[in-house]
Amino acid sequence: MKTAKMKGSQVNELVVSSKNLALFHDQYREGFVFLDHETIPLRSKKMRLYLTKRVWDAHQKCPSAGALNQAIDLLKAMAIFNNPQVFLCNRVGKGVQGDDSFYYDLGKGKAIRTTPQGWAVCDAPILFRRYDHQKEQVTPIQGGDQWALFEFINVEPEYRLLLLDYLISCLVPNISHPVIHPHGDHGAGKTTACVLIRDLIDPSSLMAQSIPRDFKELIQVLAHHYFPVFDNVSSLPGWISDVFSQACTGGGLSKRKLYTDDEDIIYSFKRPIALNAINVVVHKPDLMDRSILFPLERIHAERRKRERELWGEFENLKPSILGGMFDTLSKAMTIYPMVQLPWTPRMADFGAWGFAIAEALEIGAGEKFLQAYQRNIERQIEEVIQINALAQAVLSFMENQEHWQGTIGDAWKSLYKIAGPQKDPSFPKNERALRRHLATIRTILQHNSIFYQIYPRSKNGYPIIFTRNPAKFDSFGSPSEFPNKISQLGGERTGEANKKGDFFGSPSDSSSIKN
Repeated sequence: MKTAKMKGSQVNELVVSSKNLALFHDQYREGFVFLDHETIPLRSKKMRLYLTKRVWDAHQKCPSAGALNQAIDLLKAMAIFNNPQVFLCNRVGKGVQGDDSFYYDLGKGKAIRTTPQGWAVCDAPILFRRYDHQKEQVTPIQGGDQWALFEFINVEPEYRLLLLDYLISCLVPNISHPVIHPHGDHGAGKTTACVLIRDLIDPSSLMAQSIPRDFKELIQVLAHHYFPVFDNVSSLPGWISDVFSQACTGGGLSKRKLYTDDEDIIYSFKRPIALNAINVVVHKPDLMDRSILFPLERIHAERRKRERELWGEFENLKPSILGGMFDTLSKAMTIYPMVQLPWTPRMADFGAWGFAIAEALEIGAGEKFLQAYQRNIERQIEEVIQINALAQAVLSFMENQEHWQGTIGDAWKSLYKIAGPQKDPSFPKNERALRRHLATIRTILQHNSIFYQIYPRSKNGYPIIFTRNPAKFDSFGSPSEFPNKISQLGGERTGEANKKGDFFGSPSDSSSIKN
């Protein structure tokens, strides 16, 4: 009884001594306390040490482990049921309602607050969740030079605007970011480039890592790292490609809670991601459509630097580079509300912010950014065609004809003759799989002025039409009319929708900033 009483008094004392703490819970219903402008999980070792020190300072004795556990459980319950929910961000976040500022977590309770009027270092608000691997960021300096980054990264001049634009966009919260994919020969500086970039955006003790092959581990890496860098990727299985597609655009991802059978944690976040590899490893069109490819050439021997020398020079210039990036972001915040893109890319928010950032870097550079982004889309399509047997077969099949009609079975047989026997997963194994495989390359075919439409089942199978004139599909009515109207597909290509590039738009179509 004496032990129980002692334990109970310790619990009460711990809770009473914590009554003035700022408790809250995050979007995943985890309890937190806000201490010295830092959010601390109630379940963390740091919180246990804090409570232990409070008791020691008051009574020169340590609380028992059982008392600590009970007190922390009670504080967690109070944080979840009696206190507000706060949406916590990783490294980059936007102010609460009424505050349109962008915030960047420097660590140690400090943050950068950016507005259209400029940026400044401030005490961090209740906004950020930090993880053990994350390092403090250096304090930027006003009037810096972000272009100095390219003294350390092996990127050809034609790609520099697009890359710098992308990096500054990583400071914009709550938007989708493409996956950047540097690739090139051994000795091209791919890993160095990715690590330097990460050190600017999200410094960490784990600057680059291998892709986890376990779903739960991969979700945790993406949740804990704002800008994860995956190094020396040799292949990208389909399920990993799907996870990356969701992670960069904000899809929901779930994993089961530890030690429970029926509770899941639903993660919803948007992450900029970097993959580096010798060859292009993104094969699925859905992820390719969300990527930016950066080819790197092997660095000549006379341009190579020792690692210590490279990092020493970079650390000296890092405050200036980072300061220039925040200067540009502030200017871009004034331009962004006026942006009207002449065409809308898949990553629409990134496209709009990219244009604003480019204009902030240099007046008139918005058009250059759009042109560079359009060229990247062209490269994506070329890469998908090179690695997709079905896309190659359809393009070859329609090369010398304006239209073709038949059934799904007929189409598969004709395409199989072109593709030939193979074990390429990009080519359907049978006619039943053709519909699904065609759906994954629809955009690629449209960009090459080839369109298809599948109709409801008839007595001979599922009718399908390939054509270079999508307007012809309008002439078809019900499935029963298909055999009688199939002959109407002939004729010349007409209409603006047939022009190559219309599905992506043209960077020169119209003015891009409102007057």
